[in-house]
Amino acid sequence: EPQTLDDIEFLLNDLGQLTGLSESTAIAVAQYRSELNRLQNVYSQKKTVSVFYQVWHEPMQTLNGEHVVNAVIELCGGQNVFASLSEIAPRVSVESVIAMNPDVIISSGSDSRDARELDFWQRWSMINAVHNEQVHFIKADSLVRHAPRILQGAQQLCELLERSRSAQKNKVQTNE
Repeated sequence: EPQTLDDIEFLLNDLGQLTGLSESTAIAVAQYRSELNRLQNVYSQKKTVSVFYQVWHEPMQTLNGEHVVNAVIELCGGQNVFASLSEIAPRVSVESVIAMNPDVIISSGSDSRDARELDFWQRWSMINAVHNEQVHFIKADSLVRHAPRILQGAQQLCELLERSRSAQKNKVQTNE
């Protein structure tokens, strides 16, 4: 199971060798590497944004720093507020999210019902992400798959974090 974005490239190469499709795999690997490099070049020097990634609502769960989604968050210039927890998919409380006060809350799921669960956060306006309207949904299929399409989810996540940076910048300029 790939745990880094580079591991996905290695997995593709292994699959190409096992299936005898090394030539077509080389093209897919080159495309994957090119897109990964592009995202790194665009977002690696951006201001860090703190992120709470919600995997599940009840019980509330997140992902730690060992999961490939954490690599995507970091690729986009984010910092997973629960990266240091020992379990890969730990349960967390609302109080712990409030204490971490993330700039962005991201949730993923399979459909619009999952997206509606984000309304739950609106009662916690003391969280920067809620106060600044930076609570977002990304379809899980594009973000949690350990395959090349993870970069589609990464692009979405990077754009959301960039939106948060812009909101923070505009807020600072307005307050000056």
